[in-house]
Amino acid sequence: MTSARASARPIRLLAIGAGAGVLLSTFGASGAFAAEPFTEEQIETQYPSDAEYRYELIMDQFTQLREDPSIVAHNDRLTLETNRDATPEQVQRAITDQYDDMSISMHDGLGQNLGSYYEAGRLAGDLPKVDELLRKEGGIIGRSSSSNPAKKYFNYTRPYLRMAEGVEELQGLEYRDREVGGDAWGSRSGAFPSGHTSQALWQATSLAMMLPELAPQILARASEAGHNRMVMGVHYPLDVISGRMMGNTIVARRMADEPVRALIAEATTELRDYLETACGAPLGECIAADQPYLDGAASLEIYEERMTYGFERVGDAGQPVTVPEPAEALLLTSHPELDAEQRRQVLALTAIDSGYPLDEGAEGSWQRLNLPAAMSAEVVVAEDGTVSLAGDGEEPGTEQPGGENPGTEQPGGENPGAENPGTEQPGTPAQPAIPSEDALTAELGTAVATFDAQGREVTIRDARLAGQQLRLVLFSEPVDLGVVTFDATGSATVALPASVPAGAHRLAAVDGSGAVLAWASVTVPAAATDRDELSATGASIAAPAAAGVLALLLGAALIAMRRVRASARP
Repeated sequence: MTSARASARPIRLLAIGAGAGVLLSTFGASGAFAAEPFTEEQIETQYPSDAEYRYELIMDQFTQLREDPSIVAHNDRLTLETNRDATPEQVQRAITDQYDDMSISMHDGLGQNLGSYYEAGRLAGDLPKVDELLRKEGGIIGRSSSSNPAKKYFNYTRPYLRMAEGVEELQGLEYRDREVGGDAWGSRSGAFPSGHTSQALWQATSLAMMLPELAPQILARASEAGHNRMVMGVHYPLDVISGRMMGNTIVARRMADEPVRALIAEATTELRDYLETACGAPLGECIAADQPYLDGAASLEIYEERMTYGFERVGDAGQPVTVPEPAEALLLTSHPELDAEQRRQVLALTAIDSGYPLDEGAEGSWQRLNLPAAMSAEVVVAEDGTVSLAGDGEEPGTEQPGGENPGTEQPGGENPGAENPGTEQPGTPAQPAIPSEDALTAELGTAVATFDAQGREVTIRDARLAGQQLRLVLFSEPVDLGVVTFDATGSATVALPASVPAGAHRLAAVDGSGAVLAWASVTVPAAATDRDELSATGASIAAPAAAGVLALLLGAALIAMRRVRASARP
């Protein structure tokens, strides 16, 4: 099975980097190795998305599926085959995911080098905000989303217990566990849904929000973590499918919760700054030079295969997908240029076909949402605002994954921003909504802006913009500077093109619909030699050269320390 979405990924590599936020340059002022943790207030606050949610409603079709002998037989048979046929390496990886914090053990989803940097940073405590959100015990993203209520509701017996009861399809299930202190078959809780899979998916989906360039690989690695539950003989494929659905739902609810989204934005800046510092280059270059977990096409293919696990259809094919709310929030960082309805269209266009087990619940079609395909999709927006996929001529909601992928490029290949040669793209590529300068009214001029010492990076600040992902546009002749993520203080930094003329300008923060939320006056100096003191809304700043040199030396030393530490890992 080959997904038709693979060809879109390299095209989006540069664009979605902007969606995750324009960060400070390497060894910048934020200091990735001296990152500040969240405040106690931020950690202890009970957010709206902490409210109890009945996850059984997204997977309630299981009540009927468990009574279907053919479904149960396939569920049992695939569990036995996966467990019995696992290689020693697969078994060891499954044991690791069983006991370790998967938000760390899945580090290889980021690639060989970036994954090593990420693992080292997590273990050393250099990524406190990422850790606070993602850690296995008490991580903010998943802390109020236990799978236990759903397990109790469905109360489906685990494979090893049914084997002991004499179920024929499960005879021969092999015990997999670590040599000392293992209890892999100790649980007597319900099998459906898989809590480990749910955890792997909310951890990985959160990481994919922060690193949308690597979404297919990160989510493919999470699908391996779910598959490993069958390697261990502790879960069935339907448990894994429902765990994936639950993990995606957890992150969608968090991303739709603006105060939590602001925390994720802070952690995103921390993570991306850290990785760029450790790598010593812009993130896009680091990704291109890295050895990936899998290439883009293989990542999409294995993820899609594990969405259905070879089950026969139990319903009709070709039915429209019910995109559940607030699933559109899952595309906020990969497609920041689209509005909520357009992101829902992308989810519908990339969804798998209907009719497979669990495809429709009381809360919509979470089972059909192919998140890595959606996050890596290149889209076309028509004049009426409707969305299609580049290279497709289908109406939203009717196109399904599958088919060939001419011109596919993967990270490490040619310029990811280049067009596929010889491929004609119908329609008009998605264009950002740029307002006219008349929209910069006096009451919206609440932001302030300051330049760096070289006069080409400008930071815009407005507390009302905290945690939001917005497009920055420079006026009077509009210059689109891309999409940035504002941190918790309402600040974001962007580089000005060398072509921007000297003189007075206005820098506006614009949402996906083209509405101006705030703007600041900026004065671009005439030449680099005149930039000792730079005017921006009346403020001047200067960075002493000695401090810059010291920061560079300190950063280089820290990178060397991290690389030594990474090379010393067993």
